[in-house]
Amino acid sequence: MIVTVFVILCLCIIAMAIELQRFKITNYTVHSKKLKQEYTVLFLSDLHGKTFQGRLLNKVKAANPDYIFLGGDVVTKRKRKELTTMIPFLASLQKIAPVYYGFGNHETTIEEIFCPKEETYRTLFHDYCEQIRQFGIRIVRNESINLNEELMLSVLELPSVYYRKREKVTLSEEELFSFLKPMNTDQFHILMAHHPIFAETYGKLHPDLILSGHTHGGLVRFPWIGSILSTELLWFPKYDGGPYWIKTKTGKIPFYVSKGLGYHSYPIRILNRAEMLKIHLLP
Repeated sequence: MIVTVFVILCLCIIAMAIELQRFKITNYTVHSKKLKQEYTVLFLSDLHGKTFQGRLLNKVKAANPDYIFLGGDVVTKRKRKELTTMIPFLASLQKIAPVYYGFGNHETTIEEIFCPKEETYRTLFHDYCEQIRQFGIRIVRNESINLNEELMLSVLELPSVYYRKREKVTLSEEELFSFLKPMNTDQFHILMAHHPIFAETYGKLHPDLILSGHTHGGLVRFPWIGSILSTELLWFPKYDGGPYWIKTKTGKIPFYVSKGLGYHSYPIRILNRAEMLKIHLLP
């Protein structure tokens, strides 16, 4: 019995080690009457300093995207070195296609909590933002911008208080509108919002597509069940990774939650392959 348990444990460790070194491309297709031509968008979220030794960059190049969206947590709040090591990777992304970067809870926490307390951290983070801006990367924070005549991008950045652990936090319509205003537009409207838990409220902004991350797929996933524990340490998260639909009065909005590419506190991925989303927007 002990030998069997030991063998199973060793196999799990080996499987997890393999899982942590691999990623996949998950393809989604969205059709819209608002579009007259095709677009390919790549959504990279929750890298946490991980680039897969150049393999991720090669896959991005091969995908030939029109736009690259960074969904937050590109760096990790307690790993200062990532503020330096990720800059060359981000610069290389910008050479492939226009890059739009929305902050996640780690970037927001660095700015809100760490920077005011530590001058060195404040300088590092300021330099990180300035350097990637110089490469042409657009950091989008609680604003809506036109990508072209057909596409609009909105990015919602919530304060760190909305990421509290072991507590069900709410986001009211009034609170949401204090960060972003609803947009009724003839353009195809994409909303990036790092935290997926408030998806129903996000529908009030009238997007045609919602992209989120943050969950890391729940770290451990089970077939037909999904993840058991959320990143906020709450049981059975509703939106832990994959495709969903958000119902509104006017229809249904496609909502894609990335399982992310990296990890931070615990190097755990079981039945939960890291992923980059490739989204095909079609007329």
